[in-house]
Amino acid sequence: MNRYGEKVFSAKGNFQNWDGWYKGKSLPVGTYLYWIDLHEARQKTVVGPVTILK
Repeated sequence: MNRYGEKVFSAKGNFQNWDGWYKGKSLPVGTYLYWIDLHEARQKTVVGPVTILK
């Protein structure tokens, strides 16, 4: 998610790489939020920052 709360990448199922692009444009340098929910009863959702540097 970007700083405005807009989802810039989402994936379900098998692992998919995110290349830092959104709607056909390279995202600007900045820090974005990620969270990973494995939908497992005993697993916590993992949340943290990812920073784009160019």
